[in-house]
Amino acid sequence: MTASSASTVCERAACQNQRDAIGCDHAGRLVAGAALDLAIMGNGYFVVRDPVTNECHATQAGHFSVDGNGCLLTGAGARLQGCVGGSLSTVGDLQINAAGLPPGSIPGTAMVCYTIDEWGKITVQLSDGAWFLCGQVMLQDFQDPQALISEGNGLYSNLSAAGPLPALAAPGSNGLGVIQSGALELAAPGKQAGQIDPGLFL
Repeated sequence: MTASSASTVCERAACQNQRDAIGCDHAGRLVAGAALDLAIMGNGYFVVRDPVTNECHATQAGHFSVDGNGCLLTGAGARLQGCVGGSLSTVGDLQINAAGLPPGSIPGTAMVCYTIDEWGKITVQLSDGAWFLCGQVMLQDFQDPQALISEGNGLYSNLSAAGPLPALAAPGSNGLGVIQSGALELAAPGKQAGQIDPGLFL
């Protein structure tokens, strides 16, 4: 599916508490190219994977887009990592789609919209009114962020030398910040608090 297939795109919006990102089009379909801005309120980094080299990078640049398969991408095409599926038991490329519909879903049910909450949990709403969990954005942090090497475009390599957590962790755990939607991270590596551009909520 391409952006041209939708007459109106709801690229991103804030819920009343400005913590949930919502994405849909006028017909209730996920639109490739729709923007999704996330920031970390506190410590932590997003981890993204280059699908060509399979190399992972850390970033605090939270501007992502959604491709035709529902993957969350950086501008260079790296895929946002997290726990995938409703069981949240496997780490991989996050996808926002209607795959893995919950038992009892009406055949032919379509995706209406999705939300990403402050804990990074991605919830999809279906056209039959049901909601189901399809993944969770996970974060990483480093004991020595100054050891990270800038690769440009807000991406950092040399993760293992910077003293990472043993595994990706959920926002709000292990001293990590929570996710704020509709905002972009402005600070350099090693920052201690999220810095938000208030104009993004206007």
